[in-house]
Amino acid sequence: MKDASFAVAGGAEGPANVAPDDAGAPAPAPAEALEPTPRRAEKRDGPIRTGEPAGGSKAAEAGAALKAGLGADDRRRTLHQMQMTERDARQYEQLYAAVAGQVGTLRAALAGREARERERSWRRLQTQGELDELMLVDAVAGAANVYKRRLPDPEINAAAARLPKRLQFVLDISGSMYTYNRLDGRLTRAVQALVMVLEALDGFEGKYEYSVVGHSGAAPAVRLVPWGAPPATRLERLKLVRKMVEHSKSCKSGDHTLRACERAVADVASRAADEYFVFLLSDADFGRYDLSGRALGAAMTSDQRVSAYALFIASNFEAAEQIREELPPGRGFSCYDTSMLLATLRDIFQASIVPDAGRG
Repeated sequence: MKDASFAVAGGAEGPANVAPDDAGAPAPAPAEALEPTPRRAEKRDGPIRTGEPAGGSKAAEAGAALKAGLGADDRRRTLHQMQMTERDARQYEQLYAAVAGQVGTLRAALAGREARERERSWRRLQTQGELDELMLVDAVAGAANVYKRRLPDPEINAAAARLPKRLQFVLDISGSMYTYNRLDGRLTRAVQALVMVLEALDGFEGKYEYSVVGHSGAAPAVRLVPWGAPPATRLERLKLVRKMVEHSKSCKSGDHTLRACERAVADVASRAADEYFVFLLSDADFGRYDLSGRALGAAMTSDQRVSAYALFIASNFEAAEQIREELPPGRGFSCYDTSMLLATLRDIFQASIVPDAGRG
């Protein structure tokens, strides 16, 4: 029986070999944009795994109803309730399967941070509670404040009461992303990155307010996810993926990376927040458009309240490294192998947003 395989770039026919853990995975083979393409009957094309990490997002939990074991009628009813076609479901299942491991890692880190903000600590010198073994002499002497109680830590509690963090993700959806996808799968990885972000942040909107924009030769800011209005369902997320691909497929040549960064830094800092972050993804050929890493670095640091990071998809590794070296230390990253893009973005996101994730 033939299955459908999700891919995003026009070109030669072939299966999209995406692995649930993308580190070291081969770039997806090209196929028609967002069209289901038949899998070739080859032994290397195993079934796409759709296992979900523990503590998955709401959309991921809804997708659990579509797992193996559902009868055809039950699956159709579930899809009807989700307002998705079979094609929609297969496409999103394949997208999610490629990022499930990354989503699980990020959600665990975010949940851990949230749990630490609810931690309680022992407060001594209390007039009620458990008798403090260090105050036994005082208790015998008749002192009243010889007890200890588990109470919210005032410092941690103050952190939990802060304003949300504001994040803006700026994704490259230029024509070159579509054109070169057949060579290295860069657009496929970019849409997977979008799904990873949306799934990871689902349910954490009270702590992390975010938006997603695209940049291309046509515009510096194509609004994908407005502030305060994240997509709530798998179908809404799939529509965003399709919007990214369609724009990249049809937009004119040119580059707005610099302007996109300037706008993002200003936009993210336009409202009060605990912290501000910008994550920029670009495959810009800076030499072709007479851009420099110094100019981009100036845009990234134009507001000292904002921590901006740039991740370059590098066709020319030496050129990307030169740009990265011109940026502020620790703010630029180059990714020559697009199969590492998701892991790299995940690591940047986790290190900046949840820097204490590894601490007990």
